[in-house]
Amino acid sequence: MRDDQDRRFPTLSQLPNDYIVKPCQNKGIEELAELIRPLLTTWPGGLDGICEATLVHRVNLERFLSGAAPIEARDLLVVARHLGISADGHCPEDGSPSYRAWANHCLHAQGPIDQVHLAYMQLCHGDVSFAAEILPDRGAESTQFRLLYWTRWGTKAGQVVVRRGTEAEELFVRPPFNVLEQPYAVPRAMYRQLRDLASVNRPSLRLMHAVHELVLVQFDDFLREAEREVFDLRQREHAEEFARAHRER
Repeated sequence: MRDDQDRRFPTLSQLPNDYIVKPCQNKGIEELAELIRPLLTTWPGGLDGICEATLVHRVNLERFLSGAAPIEARDLLVVARHLGISADGHCPEDGSPSYRAWANHCLHAQGPIDQVHLAYMQLCHGDVSFAAEILPDRGAESTQFRLLYWTRWGTKAGQVVVRRGTEAEELFVRPPFNVLEQPYAVPRAMYRQLRDLASVNRPSLRLMHAVHELVLVQFDDFLREAEREVFDLRQREHAEEFARAHRER
């Protein structure tokens, strides 16, 4: 799967060395920049890990994040590949590539909460079948982290790691779209695998993908039941909202 994604990715040699992202120059590249921005602020290991892996200068990313300066498209595309973003069709206006995050991710809520919300939406594309803070069904939970876990109909998954005692815990006070209000108990073995991934300082995209794929396979029956439970809950909520709106007319 990863090889197929890489083949769809734009060839860097197609761009001139001095190609710079500027407003209205390339809508596809602008879209990619907006997709990358929240992921940069939530990536485990921070900018140091990204720069070490991609050889992109930290100052270039910092100036890009702050809006102080544009970023070279070559740097942008290298970083995109590292973050698991690949081309997904083309923009109808000018034929330039459009982009999407495809891999299973493990993000860390270490930036502004609004950026965490946006990163979550970038990854799940507003379509989750299950999303909740998870706890082990028996045994102790992590004393360091709280975990927000989500799935997309048994094919993709991800988690947001929130360190306890930090401002990032606001994420559970003001949860992202379609996240359950109450924590959800999962099998202890599943919780441990996701907790261990959260503990890795600079997990590679390959490791993130492998762990989430393993969890999706090992706990397929449990996750399918959880997704059905959430689906039924949402259906009841929508029915109640419709009935309430009808009565108020």
